[in-house]
Amino acid sequence: MKIQAFGNKQSYEEYFISFDFVRLMESSQITSATVVVLDPVGVDVTSTLTDESKNEISNSKINVFVRGGISGKTYKFTCKIGTELGECYEMDATLKVLDL
Repeated sequence: MKIQAFGNKQSYEEYFISFDFVRLMESSQITSATVVVLDPVGVDVTSTLTDESKNEISNSKINVFVRGGISGKTYKFTCKIGTELGECYEMDATLKVLDL
């Protein structure tokens, strides 16, 4: 599967990005979600780049609140979900921080 790429963000910016699982799921509901963010060398920077208290499940989407980052670095986001039917799905994406 191809890894999704979100557009560039500047280090100052804070906003939501979304993982949409609608094409993977049948008609079940998402009951759990976990997001992990790794820097280019594989260090877990989830607590630095996201605010987990603002993340939300909305129908087939997981909305992740992103913030910060170091200009010039590309971060890998992995979102894993569980559904009410016991299904498990995973989606990866990258986000580059680039201050102009």
